[in-house]
Amino acid sequence: MVGGFSECIEKYFETIADLAARGLSVWCLDWRGQGGSERPRRLPSRPRPRHFDRDAGELALFTRTIPAAGWPRLLIGHSMGGAIALLCLRRYTDLFDAAILSAPMLGIRTGAMPPSLVRCISTLARATGLGICFIPGAGAWRPDRVPSPERSRVSNDPERCRLQYAWFVARAGLRVDEPTWGWLDASLRLAAKLARKEFLRGIDIPILLASAGLETFVSPESHHRAARLLPDCTLVELPASKHEPFLERDPIRNRWLEAIDRFITERVDRHSACAPSPMAPPPAGMTLDLRCAAMIGRLNHVAIVVPDLAAASGLYRGALGARVSEPLALPAHGVTVVFVELPNTRIELLEPLGANSPVRGFLERHPEGGMHHLCYEVDDIIAARDRLRSEGARVLGDGEPRLGAHDKPVLFLHPKDLCGTLIELEEA
Repeated sequence: MVGGFSECIEKYFETIADLAARGLSVWCLDWRGQGGSERPRRLPSRPRPRHFDRDAGELALFTRTIPAAGWPRLLIGHSMGGAIALLCLRRYTDLFDAAILSAPMLGIRTGAMPPSLVRCISTLARATGLGICFIPGAGAWRPDRVPSPERSRVSNDPERCRLQYAWFVARAGLRVDEPTWGWLDASLRLAAKLARKEFLRGIDIPILLASAGLETFVSPESHHRAARLLPDCTLVELPASKHEPFLERDPIRNRWLEAIDRFITERVDRHSACAPSPMAPPPAGMTLDLRCAAMIGRLNHVAIVVPDLAAASGLYRGALGARVSEPLALPAHGVTVVFVELPNTRIELLEPLGANSPVRGFLERHPEGGMHHLCYEVDDIIAARDRLRSEGARVLGDGEPRLGAHDKPVLFLHPKDLCGTLIELEEA
């Protein structure tokens, strides 16, 4: 079971107890930067741009550590957790037998402004270094803002609407501030990805989807559209519910829980036939460390410095039969580059440009040329930089990304910190 933006596991204790009373074994995960999970050292409660692909990977890693019990696996996700759940289901097709999504973040309500315009503004804010700043109307969490059924955007229930507030008051380490431009930008990008027809049609397990009628965070229209496109989706509309059906007044909440009961009885058992899970339990003594989850993506390119770019291009084009681009001068980087396109990655041939070229010294030490660096893709280059710095890696230059040959932000890491190899990171 995974929660939404800013949420902690403690908020769902009542729901966990209800599910356990129904015979379910419940395992919960706090997203990185929320609840009791790892947080940045600076401004630990401030939402960062989320790396949703990494979140989906960590959810899969967490799931694979759960001992196999021979029963169907259900993925329950609320709001942002529901959106990440769909990412995980699309990528890791063997992990779950069914999913239950409560008001999933498939579309974000942006008021009078079109989402496309808000996305342009959030992208610009993030690109200009304002990603950590709050969006208009948002700010740091404040203890004087006590929720009530009238003011709450999540629940009409007088007690449940205060659950997260009460936990934040009791344990300051659980607190999360309101949305930032960086978080909003990443979330809008995720919503656009989830809206693609081919994405939704590729998830074929049974899904139960709850859509709240008194919704101010996410778009109910996006729920209706997803229910039509998902191959096996049951939509439950709750007209009197605010954003969190699990925390609503008893009549609304009970209706939602009854829908879950029917779904499990009629759809999950039939779909899975109670087949044992193919996943094995973790080795004895193993502990889960999500910091070990993959951060780097695909190998973007291998860079080779050459003394004669024209001759090297001719070699790859002629003798090796590769597709080779025209030379591209990059004065800001002090190189002229040629791209060699391969089926699974690319080669970059580099020649010094200007007297102060950073690769001129390399060529003096290796007159015949040689491999200069490897480039890996990352979802968010700022977050990757901060994580690597926290692990002791040194970032070359001033530490700020620059636009590379593909007009995407890049950084270089000191080779002494990475097995003697110069590493470039490029934001995908």
